[in-house]
Amino acid sequence: MSPRIAVTARAAVAPVLAVALLWWPSAFAGSPAAQGPRLNERVPLTHWAYDAVNWFLQQGYDTEVSWESGRPSYTRRQFAGFVADFVGQAEIEAGIGAPGLQAHARKWRGSQNALSRLAGEFQPELTALGLDDSRFRATLAAFERVWKTGRPEGVSVPLVRWGLRRYDPVAREEGRQRAEEEWRRARPLLYLAPSRGRVLPRQIDLKDALPLEVLPRLGVDHRTRQMVAGHNERVWQLLREKGSAPDGKLAWTAKLFDLERTWIAGVKRALRLDRKHPGVVVPGGGGRLLWEGEDRGPPLEELPDGRLLASKRKTPPTQVLRMDYLPFDEEVRLDVPGFPPKNGKMDILWGPHGSGVIFLKLRAEGDREKPHRISAMDLRTGYVLNAAATK
Repeated sequence: MSPRIAVTARAAVAPVLAVALLWWPSAFAGSPAAQGPRLNERVPLTHWAYDAVNWFLQQGYDTEVSWESGRPSYTRRQFAGFVADFVGQAEIEAGIGAPGLQAHARKWRGSQNALSRLAGEFQPELTALGLDDSRFRATLAAFERVWKTGRPEGVSVPLVRWGLRRYDPVAREEGRQRAEEEWRRARPLLYLAPSRGRVLPRQIDLKDALPLEVLPRLGVDHRTRQMVAGHNERVWQLLREKGSAPDGKLAWTAKLFDLERTWIAGVKRALRLDRKHPGVVVPGGGGRLLWEGEDRGPPLEELPDGRLLASKRKTPPTQVLRMDYLPFDEEVRLDVPGFPPKNGKMDILWGPHGSGVIFLKLRAEGDREKPHRISAMDLRTGYVLNAAATK
């Protein structure tokens, strides 16, 4: 095994949240984890936990604990740090129903998911370090449900995708307070980490879009990301509860929080993308949504309904979905959960005029209980704003 990624270790986070949540795997009673914390005991290199941690790192999960090749072994304290960091990212993955969870399910088929197994194995150490709180357990439970069913839980922390790591209650609360202050001043906005750079393609109408602000590239550390997560989470809660911003704007965002009803109401306007129709022009012009790969294929003919016809295409679209903006020298890739669709077909529904949002419905590989999922996507960033499963 070749472990990867090296970053700096930090102090553990104290537990918060008073919500009672009765969930913990009972299968670990009598296991080595039930013997009490052994923080400085080294875990043998033959232990299954190394394979599990390495798998999560390969999927893009981040950690504050150093993970380097050539080390003799890791302590149980260090493994508890891995688990805490991965659970922080799992909060985002469970919300959008990330495709990586399906790969995870295939790898660990027939057993409890690897994250819950890790948490059970190192439970005494997590408790001793103050990392085993109610939010931690709630996230594990959500991750387990998505792993079993493939159904997204719904986005609670929008526009935060990677690098979240372990939960920091103090930073989250600072972010929430800032969001409430902005809300009282009728100036709500959402922050975006600089990994997505530009968020203002001026070629399409964005007059009613969610206000976004990109953080400066320098100085975005773990604490800042946690503040952004707390801030965006609180803005999302307020929009869901109030139905619009204090000045009456953003009332259309109610469509983001009931995706099934939104789809039913607009289904007659939905357009089908498939092998023959691999793209569609944005209403009003200024850009186009394309489903193809690096080999962009033959020229596309625009149909009256806005779809793009590829009459000479002989192979199905590949696994890239992107927005091209005029003059087609700028593009944003859309990170659609479950893409590419299992049956090679995908339906789209444009969001309200000026919102910069699109709704996508597809059948994802591995989804079991409900065969389709709907995702609301922000066309400026390519991020998921919300996701839900439906029949």
